[in-house]
Amino acid sequence: MGHGYSNIRNYRGHVTGGNRGYQRHHGNNHNNTDATALSEPFHDLKEFPPEIALSILSNLNATDLCLASCVWRDLAEDEVLWRSLCYSKWAYTSVYSKMKLPPPTEGSRFAQKPVYKSLYLLLDEASLVYSFRPHQGVKYLVDNNVMRDEPDEIAKLIHGTTVFYGRSTQIFLKDRRDVLDSFVDLQNFTDVSLCDSLRAFFSKIHPPEQRGEFLEVLVEMFAGRYHECNPNCGFNKESVAVLCYSLLLLSVDLYSPHVKNKMSKREFIRNNRPMMADVSADTLSDIYDDVYMNGHVVPSAQKDTPKDGSHRRRFPFYRPYGAIFEFKPMEMKLSCSC
Repeated sequence: MGHGYSNIRNYRGHVTGGNRGYQRHHGNNHNNTDATALSEPFHDLKEFPPEIALSILSNLNATDLCLASCVWRDLAEDEVLWRSLCYSKWAYTSVYSKMKLPPPTEGSRFAQKPVYKSLYLLLDEASLVYSFRPHQGVKYLVDNNVMRDEPDEIAKLIHGTTVFYGRSTQIFLKDRRDVLDSFVDLQNFTDVSLCDSLRAFFSKIHPPEQRGEFLEVLVEMFAGRYHECNPNCGFNKESVAVLCYSLLLLSVDLYSPHVKNKMSKREFIRNNRPMMADVSADTLSDIYDDVYMNGHVVPSAQKDTPKDGSHRRRFPFYRPYGAIFEFKPMEMKLSCSC
């Protein structure tokens, strides 16, 4: 939309400044279609009904909307536009409920107009800080009275946003287990397949790159919540947890360039059946096909998908979760320390 906005401005200047030149040089030539098109006046957005003008501007992102405010300030700073942008990226903040009340008192951070534009810029700045220092990013929102420092409130913020970096969320929730408990309770996996549920869960909080205590915590909490949402899914909580590890290992096996000998469907079924007698071979086959066809269960590994549709994935480590199918303890050395 940035290029489109620039074109509008260029076109506007060309028309308003070029009509007299066109009439002077081509006054009697009515067959020149291009010149006739340029001779038509440009309709300013202010000349449109407000509903139509706002509908047009609603297609712009925040950057382009700020540029548009240089030309159409009253329209481009309308509260409806900025409110929509806030809710589209941060579905929940503690301050939203307060903003439905009478205007704030003088001296408040949001006393200046437009209110939602000021809030958007603050949330955007906090999200940038969150990407590098998640605890400081949340503290920034708390200090500016955008969020209350309560586990349920912060969990709703993380659950409802589309801009928080999943790796930063992992760091934050590892230290704030109270927020993690509330965050897991917000997940709804009812009638959603295991693979898609895992993708949704890991799209918000990335799993650790190495097997350890926090990965076990995440898997156990996910398994408990999934089984709670789908009590008739056909397998118990323990089987869900084992399947989660299996899916992580299978995803790495299929999409890591460091793994040359990819796991076949027969091997996947053979490895899982001894540990999950309650899961049928057909179910395991469907799960394998889902990962093979739809990609990694960690969505962050799908960012650089080639245009040809192939399933090449970047994974900077070699089987980081270890040989989970081995019944005897086995020392596993990684090829890198990431």
